[in-house]
Amino acid sequence: MSNTVTVSGNSTSTFNGQSLNVVSGNPTIYGSSNSVVSSANGVGIYLADNQNAVTLFGAHDTLSAGLYQSGGSNGDSLLLVGNNNTIMDGGFGNGGVTINGSYNNFVSQQRIETTNILVNGSNDTVSAMYVSGNFVINGDNALIIANNGNFTINGANDTVRVANATSIIVAGSNDTVIDQAQVGSSLPINLISGAAAAASDTTAGSAITVTGANDSVTALNNNNSITATGDSVSVSLQSYGNSATVSGNSSNVTAQTSSESISISGANSTVSTAVPITASSGSTSIAATTVSIASSVAASTTYNNGSSSIVDTTPGSGASTVNVTSGSGSVVATAGGTYNDSVGGNAYTIGGGTLVNLTAGGDTIRVTDGEQITRDTLAGTASVANTVILGSAVNIDLTANGTIGRYDVVSVTGSGSSGMLYGNMNDTLYAGGSNNLFAVTKNTSVAGNGGSLLVATGNNTLSVWTGSNTIDASGGASLYVTSSDNTISGSAMNLALQGGGNSVNLTGNATVSDANPWAYGIASGAETVQNQFTVQSGQFNLGGQDQLLQTGGSAAVTLAGGGNATLNGSQDSITATDQAYGGNNIVLTGANDSVSLINVAGSAATVSAALGAFVKASDDTGSKIGAVNDNSNESLVFIGGSGSSSTVLAAGSNTAVTLFGGQSNHNIVSGGNAGNNSLNGGGGTGDLFSAGGNNDVLIGGGGGYNTLVSAAGNETLTGAGLGNDLFSITGGGGTDLIGNFSGQMVLGAGLSVSSETVSGGSMNLVLNDGTHLILSGIGAIHQSGSVITAA
Repeated sequence: MSNTVTVSGNSTSTFNGQSLNVVSGNPTIYGSSNSVVSSANGVGIYLADNQNAVTLFGAHDTLSAGLYQSGGSNGDSLLLVGNNNTIMDGGFGNGGVTINGSYNNFVSQQRIETTNILVNGSNDTVSAMYVSGNFVINGDNALIIANNGNFTINGANDTVRVANATSIIVAGSNDTVIDQAQVGSSLPINLISGAAAAASDTTAGSAITVTGANDSVTALNNNNSITATGDSVSVSLQSYGNSATVSGNSSNVTAQTSSESISISGANSTVSTAVPITASSGSTSIAATTVSIASSVAASTTYNNGSSSIVDTTPGSGASTVNVTSGSGSVVATAGGTYNDSVGGNAYTIGGGTLVNLTAGGDTIRVTDGEQITRDTLAGTASVANTVILGSAVNIDLTANGTIGRYDVVSVTGSGSSGMLYGNMNDTLYAGGSNNLFAVTKNTSVAGNGGSLLVATGNNTLSVWTGSNTIDASGGASLYVTSSDNTISGSAMNLALQGGGNSVNLTGNATVSDANPWAYGIASGAETVQNQFTVQSGQFNLGGQDQLLQTGGSAAVTLAGGGNATLNGSQDSITATDQAYGGNNIVLTGANDSVSLINVAGSAATVSAALGAFVKASDDTGSKIGAVNDNSNESLVFIGGSGSSSTVLAAGSNTAVTLFGGQSNHNIVSGGNAGNNSLNGGGGTGDLFSAGGNNDVLIGGGGGYNTLVSAAGNETLTGAGLGNDLFSITGGGGTDLIGNFSGQMVLGAGLSVSSETVSGGSMNLVLNDGTHLILSGIGAIHQSGSVITAA
């Protein structure tokens, strides 16, 4: 190459192989293989031929290369060092462009051109929509518009618009990349070519790698492969067949169509799609979007719901599928789709027909209001507990198809929900909220049903058909338990119970109704306890052979026979029958208790009252079970407490009363009409005993002041012998034996002594109705009217 030639003015020259220094003007240079250098400002250079190397150091220069009107030239190269220059490219194909300055504008006029472009400056613009090649952008705030090729973006705040690039590497930050479907178009290919044609496109797309942060990538063409490892990256898939793997945190992935494969593993990220444009009839099917959540997803990752979200909708002709392969994620899936979770430990919000298939367990599934949930909705074979949380107006049925998947914890927080659940071993139901109704039933395909923890609070209803459960209810909850061997606790509940072997422990005010045992007429010696209750206040309607312990409060209790009831409260009311299961055993330790015994036949009731009670025995006048229940052979054993005073009334019934007064005082007792009553005042005082029929034994309290009243005859009346007892004789025939006679004897109205004899040291009196009185140990008497005393 010859010495440097100075070029100035508006000259037109031809040089070949020369070194040219442009100092001013707007020269036109023909020829090739020249080295053109300019340090001047404001020059305008036109290169008409090929293979020239241009270096510009000045500012506000203008360079035009090649004759683009006739197809242009090529082989020129450019080193742009200055600022604010304008380059009109028609000849840099196969040459190369390096831009080190700033605020330069490079415009390519070629229709087809391949070259390499390196941008090191800032705020430069490269408008080369038909240029392909290798592009490296190291500067900041650059705008690059190009065709195909390989692009590396290292700067910050750069914008790159390319068409069907081969590869794009984004290492800078805050960069924006748009991979176009066609040169100069900002429309996705499914709008340009039609959805059907776009969906059937098999041409490989761009390989895009993003390692920087806060970058944005938009894919308008098909079949791109995008890998983003930086944080806060935004990926928008506007076409079909794309694959996006995003591992940075706080990233955002949106997909406008189906046939996408998305892998998300960063924390606090967002994934969503929209309804794709419907394919024409030329396409028979469009594949569903598949999302794989890989690696380790931290908490707070969000998967947006929407009309066509990949996590919860039905894009195209098939439902979305999400393959969850890591735990600790949060998934909002409220409009459809299928979730296959093989790792567990994730939190789901589902609705709108979303299906989850959980095979590992440890997941939490929150169901939105108004949903219909089935075993198809909550599928899987997880052996570790999952938790299902229901809102309001949800209907859930987990009993269909016999699926063995574990949904062990069902928590209800809303109102108006209902459902059927299997009571598998160690399952748990928390029924909170209000006005919810749930049934727990047996899965016949699984052995060992039952053993669940069931909790109902508030105005909820729970029906339990499996046994061996632990049940807690309070706040006005209603329980219908039709099974056996349950442990039931709580307060302020309504309990209807059927089955045996249940243990019920209640506090506060409750209402209980227990059915009778399944088998009637259990033989003597074979009796067993049906259910056990520990209660306080309320209404308790027990079945046969139940056992009740009241720890305090005030209760109304009914016993159906064969029961054992210990009441430690006060002002308790007990109604007890014995028709099917025999007599009841009742222990009263409080004050002001009352007992109503409705007796039929062949049974013995026992009442123990520590502080006194009111007991009334009556015959059952209603329909009977069996011919033997004819109100005969009834009996009551009453045991009084020390210092207490009780009233026991059996008059009018056929109940034979046996009384052990102990140290109780002032007891009022009437025997049953069938006789054979045995009333013993013990060491008490002031008892009033009335015989009821024949063969009664009345023994006044040892403290005296007793009143003993005979009945039809053959009675035995024994006083305390202290001179203060009153014997009342009602006649009726038969022979009455009077022991320890002191005090007074009063004959009933119309009775008088017909004869008086002493035999064997005892006074024998015969009354005018034929009654024979034997006053043991008495040799003489005084009579004044109807009153008789010992002489």
